Amino acid sequence: MSLELRLLSPAADLDLYKTAYNWRPRRKHHLQPDRLPFETFAADDPTHIIIGLFNGDFLAVYFLHEDEPGVFGVHMTSRRNVPRETLLTGAQEVIRCFFEGGATELIAWIAERNRPLRSFVESLGFVAQKDACQNDTDSSTLPSDAKAFIDAKAFVKYVIQRSVP
Repeated sequence: MSLELRLLSPAADLDLYKTAYNWRPRRKHHLQPDRLPFETFAADDPTHIIIGLFNGDFLAVYFLHEDEPGVFGVHMTSRRNVPRETLLTGAQEVIRCFFEGGATELIAWIAERNRPLRSFVESLGFVAQKDACQNDTDSSTLPSDAKAFIDAKAFVKYVIQRSVP
């Protein structure tokens, strides 16, 4: 079955937002201590763009938010057991569409320990920025059992830029 990307709207697709948000019901504190609240994820915010990946079934969500004109932060989540190649194909198309639409840069902050996700974005052409690490921005949001991870936790900034012809 072929893949389809579709823009999602919190008003029309709230059930899909809830489904995607709950694909990972348990947080992995060592990888994701500060999960985005559902209210933010599903907010009707003009700087948020949510794209669903379908093959008849709902497979993944690519969440992009405009940090400044032409520069977008990138997040994604998927159902369990979706083949990596399927997710890569969807992500490549999202990147192509954003750059054709005028985006100049896409940025992903990834936990240094999350090697699978780092490998995934590198496969898409994202490049780790040297000296662009940050510790968790607000450790007060962490549950007490996750605070031990703060000192060892760092995020790596990955960037992909639009090619100028």
